[in-house]
Amino acid sequence: NKLNIYLTATMLGFFLPLGFVYVKQLFNNKIESRDEIVKNISVPVVGDIVHASKAKSLILTPKSRSLLSEQLRLIRTNLSFMFKDKKVFLVTSSVGSEGKSTTSVNLASVLAMAGKKVALLEFDIRKPSISQMFGFDNSRGITNYLSHEISNISSIHHEPEQIPNLHVYSSGPVPANPADVLLSERVAELFEFLRKTYDYIIVDSGPSGMVSDAY
Repeated sequence: NKLNIYLTATMLGFFLPLGFVYVKQLFNNKIESRDEIVKNISVPVVGDIVHASKAKSLILTPKSRSLLSEQLRLIRTNLSFMFKDKKVFLVTSSVGSEGKSTTSVNLASVLAMAGKKVALLEFDIRKPSISQMFGFDNSRGITNYLSHEISNISSIHHEPEQIPNLHVYSSGPVPANPADVLLSERVAELFEFLRKTYDYIIVDSGPSGMVSDAY
């Protein structure tokens, strides 16, 4: 019976994909939209950033006109309105490789492009990547200062040629006990100095869902 066969095949062709999509959505535990965040938590959403592969996660420059650069400029504007009296921002996420360093670098860059004096701190001392992104030497840095190996914090920052007003403070050598190093009393001294010197301080940290460093 050709008619029954055609009808059955048509119904299967229609309902099987719908069933597959429905079952897949039942097991989906990922956040896919801004609305899902707003419905579940009460913290303010500063902005959205498109997903970018590592090959496209470039450091923004004043000439950048990509969607990513415009979204970061919008975040810069929202930060100035939503947190008028705040100048220190820590960037973290639940696990590694979610874009913390890329976000930190580009956020610091767009703030510096606006004429603000910005300090970018590579505080992910377990797995530093910002120095590598810029091509800076990371043999001396924040961990040396916190361990009392150097006394002048100004001596460890780098200045990218393509981004004026931005100072990058490298992490330095990875210590044997990162969590203990971050408990140093020099952390407070460091931020006291930076608050007096810069308009904005962007802190790139480790994943808060895996290690205690961000806290």
